[in-house]
Amino acid sequence: MPKFGAVVAAIPGGVLGGITVILYGMIGLLGAQIWLNGRVDLRNPLNLVPAAAGIIIGVGGVSLKITDNFELGGIALGTIVVITGYHALRVMAPAHMKDERPVPTTAGDTEGDRGVPGGA
Repeated sequence: MPKFGAVVAAIPGGVLGGITVILYGMIGLLGAQIWLNGRVDLRNPLNLVPAAAGIIIGVGGVSLKITDNFELGGIALGTIVVITGYHALRVMAPAHMKDERPVPTTAGDTEGDRGVPGGA
């Protein structure tokens, strides 16, 4: 067994589980930060519904068996649901829901500074 593999194998399962929880939590929060910095309007159901469905599918262990040899699940299926769901809803939605409205800012919030330390 390679040395790195031996080191990983020596780490207790609980520690690896905790590291995994933190890692995936950080990835999720970074995704949320991208939405906030991009000023995605989550008040609009056209944005909220696909995002909510994709997040739950991605973390909820949902899978879709396509054939005996091919199955989509987790982040891959969640991503497909977000992308296709968003575009399908935009096609079917009434015109007033497709209008892009500016996302309101909070007091002291300036362009490029979303209240995040360091202005990022």
